[in-house]
Amino acid sequence: MLSEWAALRGAATAPVVHTGRGPRRRYDAAAAGPVAVAGVAGALTTELRPGDLVVASEIRRNGTELASPAAVLLHGELLRLGLPARLGPVYSAEHVVTGRARAELAETGALAVDTETAFLAADAPDGQAVALRAIVDTPDAPLLSPGTLWRGVRALRSLRAAAPVLDRWSAATGDREILLAGPRSFCAGVERAIEIVEQALDRFGAPVYVRRQIVHNSHVVRELAGRGAVFVEELDHVPEGAVVVLAAHGVAPEVRRQAERRRLRVIDGTCPLVSKVHAEVRAVARESDLVLVLGSRNSSNSLRLAEVAAAEGVAAHLVEDAGEVELNWLAGTRRIGVTAGASAPPHLVDDLVEALSGLGPLRVRHTTVTEESVRFNLPREVS
Repeated sequence: MLSEWAALRGAATAPVVHTGRGPRRRYDAAAAGPVAVAGVAGALTTELRPGDLVVASEIRRNGTELASPAAVLLHGELLRLGLPARLGPVYSAEHVVTGRARAELAETGALAVDTETAFLAADAPDGQAVALRAIVDTPDAPLLSPGTLWRGVRALRSLRAAAPVLDRWSAATGDREILLAGPRSFCAGVERAIEIVEQALDRFGAPVYVRRQIVHNSHVVRELAGRGAVFVEELDHVPEGAVVVLAAHGVAPEVRRQAERRRLRVIDGTCPLVSKVHAEVRAVARESDLVLVLGSRNSSNSLRLAEVAAAEGVAAHLVEDAGEVELNWLAGTRRIGVTAGASAPPHLVDDLVEALSGLGPLRVRHTTVTEESVRFNLPREVS
C-alpha cells in the first residue's frame, strides 16, 4: 500500500521500496542481502489490538515455513523503544482472508495474516528476512467495518514509530565472523570447588566462610551450609584471620587484596578453566570488534568475562539472551567474540549465533583451550 510506503519513507533513512500484494508483486530484482518486509496486517487473535506490532518469528504460506532468525533482535529493539510488540508466526495469503478461513488460520498459532510477507521474503537469502507488521484489523473489528479509517491511522503511526528500529536493523546487516571462546561449561571445576569446601571443613572445622555461592546450585549450597559453611556476599562479613574459600567463578584482584589486608586464610576455589577462559577471552577480544558475554548479571564469572574483554579496549556487553543484544552494537562489526558464563545454558550460545545469522552471511570459528575430560588437583591448603 502507498500509505505504508509513505509512513516508512518519511521516517526511515534506510532504502524503502514500494511493492504490491500477492505472489506476483515482488521487487524488481532479486535481493542481494537481508530484507525487511514491513506493512500492515490483520490480527488472528483478540489479544492484539489496532496499532500493535508483530514481528514474524517464522513466515508461513501454504504449509511452508521460512525461518527468521534475526526476529528476536528486532523484537527486543522494539520493546526497548517502548512499542507494543509481539513475536510469533505470520501467515501470508494471496488475498484478504475473512470469516471461517481466518479462524482456521488462528488455530494454527499464527498471530497475524497479510498478503505480502512470504512472497517478498522468498527472494531474500535463506534465513535473512525479517517481517514487521502493524495490526490494522482484528477478529472483532474486520477490515471493512466502521472505524477502519481510525484503525488504519493507528497502524500507520505505529509503523512510523518503528522506523528507527528498521534503520538499526539495516545498519546491523552484513557479512561477519563469530569467534566462539571456549570452554563454555565448568563441570570439572565445579566438582573441585565443592570438594575444596568439604575438605576445608574436615581440616579446619566449622565455620568455613565462602565468598558468594561456591557454585550456582542451591541444593549444593544448602548441603554445605548444613555442614558448617557460611556463605557471605563480601569479605567484610568474615572475621579477621578466619578461613575463607573463594568461589569457583573467579574474583577481581581487589578482592584478593582485601583478603590480604584482613589477614584471612584464603583457599582459592577458582575453577582453573575459569582462569583459562579469562585468558582466552583477553585473545578473542583482541581480534574482535565486539564481545558478547551470555550470562546472568548475578554471576561474578560472567561479569568478570565482560570486564576482561573490555580491558582489551573492545566494546563488551553482558546479556541474558539474544533478545538483549542491541542492534546499534552490531553496526559496523565484522568479527564478534562470543562466550558464556558458568551459569549460562549452552543453548543460549546457539540461539545467539542463529540470531546473528539472520543479519547476513556468517562464519563461525571455535577456539578451545582445554577439554572437559580433566580432573584438577586441590589447593595445597586442603590437599
